[in-house]
Amino acid sequence: MPPPAPLPEFASLVELNGALRAGRLKARDVVRQASRLLEEEVRGGTVRELLESEALRTARDVERELSRGRTRGLLQGAPFAVSETIAVG
Repeated sequence: MPPPAPLPEFASLVELNGALRAGRLKARDVVRQASRLLEEEVRGGTVRELLESEALRTARDVERELSRGRTRGLLQGAPFAVSETIAVG
């Protein structure tokens, strides 16, 4: 399989979602590229944990849904990060 086409690093959520729905991008390719971009952050300690295998499973499910015409909104297929806030005192 050829490597995925590079994604614009700062594509808007609307652009990303439109490309996924139109079939110009695969959700798994988006996850792989986001993971590559985040690896440096993991090594630097900015990102604590990268859940690539879980994200790839979810991306596969998203691709299946989209192929059946089921859409769930702009976040469908978009990788995202969650900030962990810990109270210290």
